[in-house]
Amino acid sequence: KVQRPGIASRIDADMKIMRVVAAIVARFVKDADLANPVAIVDDFSETLREELDFRKEGKNLDRFNEIMAGLGHHDVRAPRPYAELSTPRALVMERFYGTRVDDAERIRARGIDAEAQLVKGLRSWFQSVLFHGFFHGDVHAGNLMLLDDDTIGFLDFGIVGRFDGKKKSMVTDYIVAFAGGDYRGLAKVITDMGGVAPGLDM
Repeated sequence: KVQRPGIASRIDADMKIMRVVAAIVARFVKDADLANPVAIVDDFSETLREELDFRKEGKNLDRFNEIMAGLGHHDVRAPRPYAELSTPRALVMERFYGTRVDDAERIRARGIDAEAQLVKGLRSWFQSVLFHGFFHGDVHAGNLMLLDDDTIGFLDFGIVGRFDGKKKSMVTDYIVAFAGGDYRGLAKVITDMGGVAPGLDM
């Protein structure tokens, strides 16, 4: 994975423009302050800056593989990075061979139960969140593969999320409340997470 030349300065310029637009939206668009557009841009900017150092992504790959091994998911993995060959602007890693999860025709031709494999991948993702407070932050069809050895491959760990103990507990409460249809409990968890303005009518 090789970084596009000049991308850092371009991102800085784009983020300045987005921050100005977000401030205008927050001031002049009704109820926009509930979404806090300036904070969204700041968070996005911080995430992009972290993504620019590919050595961090290499560490994320290692961490995910450690977690999967610890959870006993030996059939769920990320590419193995080669730290000695990687730099902030170039990430060298194991190449995955397989099929994108949205290529239904090829998956059927392989005789694989795609739904069962996806459920396995999602279960491992949730366990990583709940038990370790670490998760792939950009899961979509382009970042998931059914590999040729019938294992599941997660790609692109430039964006990951991390929760401390308190946030892990909140996420667990959120999932339990949502699954159980406890919407009052769900609203409480959301307010506890700081996702809404104080004083909101529950």
